[in-house]
Amino acid sequence: MQTLIEQWAEKISGLLGLGRVKVHLEGGSISFASPETNEIFIGKRQVRTTRDIIFLLGHEMTHLRQWRENPSILSIGVRPDYRAPLGMKPHEYRALPREQEADKVGLELTRTLNYKNKVLNKDGYSIFVHCMEYAPK
Repeated sequence: MQTLIEQWAEKISGLLGLGRVKVHLEGGSISFASPETNEIFIGKRQVRTTRDIIFLLGHEMTHLRQWRENPSILSIGVRPDYRAPLGMKPHEYRALPREQEADKVGLELTRTLNYKNKVLNKDGYSIFVHCMEYAPK
């Protein structure tokens, strides 16, 4: 799965004009971008299918781009350390401007890129489905 992620990361970072982004596949269930090092950490449990990889890469790379081009969007509705307040519900988190923008890019990439969607991790849940389920209506 790491090789597939690296191939998609190269393609998507080029499409988003980010240059080379290093991607790490971790064992957990949290994915995040590190703007200081231009890296993305993907929680393996969030990846069930190829579509999840594409969505996650587009989403997290959008956060990298937000850090460069519009850092103020990252602090709206969250704590000073950019983390969501304790007790924030999933639909409230998905409604944050930074998350709406990142979800929009991830969703657009899943619709426009040519790929075969297949199950890669039977033990994972689909972050794509989760984000669409809690997207603002």
